[in-house]
Amino acid sequence: MIELNRITRREDMPEALMRLYEESFPDEERRCRKQLFYLLENRNALFFCEIRYNGQSAGLFVYWRLNGFCFLEHLAIFPVMRNHNIGSRLLAYIDRYLPGPRLLEVEPADDGMAGRRIRYYERNGYAVVEKDYVQPAFDPTKRPIPLWIMCNQPLSDRQRADYVRTIVEEVYRANFSCIDIK
Repeated sequence: MIELNRITRREDMPEALMRLYEESFPDEERRCRKQLFYLLENRNALFFCEIRYNGQSAGLFVYWRLNGFCFLEHLAIFPVMRNHNIGSRLLAYIDRYLPGPRLLEVEPADDGMAGRRIRYYERNGYAVVEKDYVQPAFDPTKRPIPLWIMCNQPLSDRQRADYVRTIVEEVYRANFSCIDIK
């Protein structure tokens, strides 16, 4: 059984989840701890969740509730918990509990891991809806990254443009330099 435990304070963040976050995503694709903790405690739209599977900590899931849709930012499973279909179970779980459009970013398709990741999301009901997207940098020390956007349902051109604009403004406009966050 899948459960999500939302974390809203730095002192409640298990160190094992922080290590998983830092080890699972390249530096350019994640926030520094200071920025992440600032957002956890100050942005109600951000949900940083511990994934629990059959009572055990299984990984992390980070998403944003935005204007009429959700943006799925990060999903990572602890290595010892892999091969139990926890990611697919989580996507089925959020299908019930996060209604409406759900968007996520993926690396452009190739013959390696990026292609496998896209096929994984396709098997779970998502499709590529935008290929001309550049993820803004998380802070001034990082670089923007060309990515694709996937969604769990078809979107009109206007919806897609509005959702992408909202992601850029709401998720990345909070590009605080780790040094500048008080």
